[in-house]
Amino acid sequence: MKAATSIALALSLLTGLCVGVGVLSYRTDALIGGNVIFNTNLDPTDNPYTKIAWTVNGRDIIVLTSASNVTEPGYKDRISLDTSTGSLELTGLTLGDRGNYSVEFSISAEVILNGSTELVLHEVIVNATIKKPLATLVEDKDSTNLTCAAAGSISTREWMKDGVPLSLSDRVSLSGDNSTVGISPVNRTDNAVYLCRLSNPVSSASVSYNLVVNFGPELKTILAPEIAEVGTTTLLYCYVRSVPPAKLTWLFKGVETGVHENVYVIDESSHSDSGDYTCTASNDLTGRTQSLTHTLTIGDRPSSPALSPGAAAGIAVAVTLVVVALVVGLYCGLTYHLNSTKGSLGAGRETERKHTQQNQASHDRGHLNLQFRSHEPKIKTSRDPQEMMRTPVSGDRDWIYQNVSRLTTRVVEAPPLPPRTQIPRGRTRPDLESEYETKISS
Repeated sequence: MKAATSIALALSLLTGLCVGVGVLSYRTDALIGGNVIFNTNLDPTDNPYTKIAWTVNGRDIIVLTSASNVTEPGYKDRISLDTSTGSLELTGLTLGDRGNYSVEFSISAEVILNGSTELVLHEVIVNATIKKPLATLVEDKDSTNLTCAAAGSISTREWMKDGVPLSLSDRVSLSGDNSTVGISPVNRTDNAVYLCRLSNPVSSASVSYNLVVNFGPELKTILAPEIAEVGTTTLLYCYVRSVPPAKLTWLFKGVETGVHENVYVIDESSHSDSGDYTCTASNDLTGRTQSLTHTLTIGDRPSSPALSPGAAAGIAVAVTLVVVALVVGLYCGLTYHLNSTKGSLGAGRETERKHTQQNQASHDRGHLNLQFRSHEPKIKTSRDPQEMMRTPVSGDRDWIYQNVSRLTTRVVEAPPLPPRTQIPRGRTRPDLESEYETKISS
């Protein structure tokens, strides 16, 4: 039974080893003063190994068997062994702990597994600096080196310029260990922030330096008008590039004006302001000076020029064309409006004609509308109320009677008037209507 268990354990271990390469990784990195764990690639097992032995540089540091556990005196308080996987932890690392670590597993007298790794110890990187170049660098005149150094174990160095990897050229180079950047000669494009990043497998540090290259002055131009009007405000701007900023002096007709800014202002320009304006720029660090002159003329305000015969003729033709276009547009609009309303006007007239015929037919049938309006008399009288009726005051047959109790409209049937074609000779229709009104009033 015990032999079968040992065989099964050996097969499982061998299967696990086929997946990886060896029991331990090739290299292990750790910090001096820190801790390290040598992990094996074996799966945990409940069946104890018959033997686990760890050595450093060929010297035993711990040996574990089914009968004993022997640890070297210098490791008793710093060592810990995982018996299920054989992994080893070591604390309080010193430079003396560097070296080659090996492990051996015994499952039975016939099966033995082993592995080894190299422990590389590193110091924490601290106090990173960039050695500063000369205090003053002048373009196309000086050269410089930027050297990156730090305390601790440094495995790699990387250089960045304004946040991007540094590009090398015929002027920019790196030393063999990347610790120094050489620039020869320097120019204005080298003005940037240079960053050095140092690292090892267990720590890193960075340091930066702002490189300044002095150049100039370079006078590009004087921005100003060549001609200005009397009474206006005129500005002259001296555009110059320089590091550090150049000192400026303005001269007018060769005489210093006391203006030392980029902008020269002339308030209410006059004829006496016409002349040569000179901008002089100097840089004390580069020792260079440069001047630029601009000629300004102050003139009177121009009067409005008279139109030439050709221009006047052109304006007249343009106005004529505009007027013709307006007249044509107006004519077309009115024509369209009249055509669209002609039908509606004819229909309205036909409706009015029919309405007139209906009123005439009603009149011929002798219908009379009588309106009565009354109110209480203001003065008592013994006269008969009928005698107080007044003559009609409006309409052909609209009679208004006052002193009646309320307003009343009545339709009174009267004998029909004869048609217009049957009026007796010598009589007129108004005569017949007057007789009818007399009969009705009586």
